[in-house]
Amino acid sequence: VPDELIRTFRLGCGGTLEAARDALKEQRPNLNLFGGFHHARPGRGIGFCPLNDVVVAIRVLRREGFTVKVAIIDLDAHPPDGTAACLRAEDDTWQGSLSALAWQPPPEVHEVVLPKGCDDERYLKELELLLGQMPKAELTFVLAGGDVLAGDRLGILGLTLGGIRKRDLAVLKALGDRASVWLPAGGYGPAAWK
Repeated sequence: VPDELIRTFRLGCGGTLEAARDALKEQRPNLNLFGGFHHARPGRGIGFCPLNDVVVAIRVLRREGFTVKVAIIDLDAHPPDGTAACLRAEDDTWQGSLSALAWQPPPEVHEVVLPKGCDDERYLKELELLLGQMPKAELTFVLAGGDVLAGDRLGILGLTLGGIRKRDLAVLKALGDRASVWLPAGGYGPAAWK
């Protein structure tokens, strides 16, 4: 069973990498429905994240010669602690996050900690400010967490499905026609798939 589990997550990492390659080639948004494992750190998995697919994709692309700016906008209810621990300054990667838990990410992460139960209106205002700080990157990874939905077992925010749709449309608008990879990240309630 452990071998099959690792194989499954390796395939998820490969899906994020291929989505990134295709997004860069076509200059459009792309999607991997099995990705966004942002808690995995160098050498160890944490929580439901045995491998950090975004970092793997960035590292492989860098090895293949992709040297321009990358951005990560993490909209999961939990901060990108693993991604921040994996990336170094020389990666030239901007990281922004809206979350509900202060896990003290490194200072290079533009982290906005929201209050428990944060509603659509407050969330969308904070998102607009965060998107205003995001640089125009040649490739952006979007962790579009479903655990921000009100009632999620592990998220403590209070967004509605309509608020999440407005969130995603705001990010799409901010990215314009640049390459992006969208990943589901967390979601632990019966409506998270929506």
